[in-house]
Amino acid sequence: MIPNHLKEREQTKCRRKLQSDNFVNKELFPKLCDSLLYLSLEQGIVDKPMQYIILIGLSSLQPAELAGLQHKLWHTGWIRGPKRGWKKPFEIHCMTVQQWNRVLTQCLVIRKS
Repeated sequence: MIPNHLKEREQTKCRRKLQSDNFVNKELFPKLCDSLLYLSLEQGIVDKPMQYIILIGLSSLQPAELAGLQHKLWHTGWIRGPKRGWKKPFEIHCMTVQQWNRVLTQCLVIRKS
């Protein structure tokens, strides 16, 4: 839990980080690649696309910021284009905790303080 006197500074820092290309390129994208490699390996449920879901634990994240983050991930050079190399289709989703709990009611996320 962030102390009240540091909350605004930390939220600003986090928002800047989310808006920077470094966050996508150096933190989220490598995790996406590792997960896709590990989970796919051309196996899984053959007739179903993979769903890669990034859970963002910020309560004040705006829908436009979330959509921008998802757009940046999807348009990273490694994923786009004819040489992407994935035979199995996949989708990338970014969700807040509230969206997750609304959509995935069988697997709720709770915060522990």
